Amino acid sequence: MRGIDNFSRCVTVLEGFPHLTCLTLRNEFRWTEATDKLSRRVALVHLKYLNASPTILRICKAPELRDLTLSFLGANADVSALLSFLAYSPHLCNLKFGFENTLNPQGRFTAIFERIPALICLQISYPSGLANYVCAINNLIEILNRGVQGPEGQPLLPHLRRLIILGGNTWSYIHDEIDGGALVDMLENRSRRFCKKDNSCSPHICAIRPDRCLDFIMLQGCKQIESEAFLRRLQRLQQHGLILGGSFLPRGHY
Repeated sequence: MRGIDNFSRCVTVLEGFPHLTCLTLRNEFRWTEATDKLSRRVALVHLKYLNASPTILRICKAPELRDLTLSFLGANADVSALLSFLAYSPHLCNLKFGFENTLNPQGRFTAIFERIPALICLQISYPSGLANYVCAINNLIEILNRGVQGPEGQPLLPHLRRLIILGGNTWSYIHDEIDGGALVDMLENRSRRFCKKDNSCSPHICAIRPDRCLDFIMLQGCKQIESEAFLRRLQRLQQHGLILGGSFLPRGHY
């Protein structure tokens, strides 16, 4: 959909297509106080796929949405718009989005993840050259690991099967190493086949049901990890079927 230059007109157009199943909006709308007075949300009850800027999330709801792709989230207003939108989309399976910065990553991640329990595939991107990129990855790993045992035993993202994180720059490839121990802990806790075949697994590992667990992970933009203990644990996970990819792996471990 092109040529829509303001929210008011966008609402009118969307209301004229209530049976949309796929929607891609290329326009980057600017949110203003006047726009904020738009109180109604367009109900796109048949929409399954949406690709748009975060600001469009303020004026629509899609209760049957399965696939959501967003451009970079910038200000806290963008995150708030996403959180509000996700409250109307309980069946979301695939989410791709990015952050323009790494401010308050734990709070952002936790709030978003709590609203999408059915998610299967997650892709997060950061702009090239962003400072503290690897720190943001470590924060995400910590949340996914800690979230294996969420409130009342309910894990965060209990159905997550694919995790992709993209970003980094020349500096991060050479100098910034992710927390390998925390990463492997998270992978073991969420590995499907690992839990099924290892009778000595911990309660954390068994917290994720075998049909709901991580099968694929890709981490780009960080330094290669060379710890032998780390690599042995990764090899074990690979032997149990986990697919790994990214710059943190030495050659021969893809």
